[in-house]
Amino acid sequence: MDDEEILNLYHDSEFSKTSILELWHEVANNFDVPSGYLRPEDELADMGIINFTVDHPKLEDITDIAIEE
Repeated sequence: MDDEEILNLYHDSEFSKTSILELWHEVANNFDVPSGYLRPEDELADMGIINFTVDHPKLEDITDIAIEE
């Protein structure tokens, strides 16, 4: 998935394109996976990649928006 595909997931979002891409790539970098491999419906905890609750309002909102698409 490239940046345009990522942005298409959030076409009706109130977030700026810059914020969307920064958050998406931050998650990928933090978990040492290529950003193109991430999908909004990924269950990182189930995959053993993450085992904590996300406490970042923007990240939670952006995830919910993408899953709804």
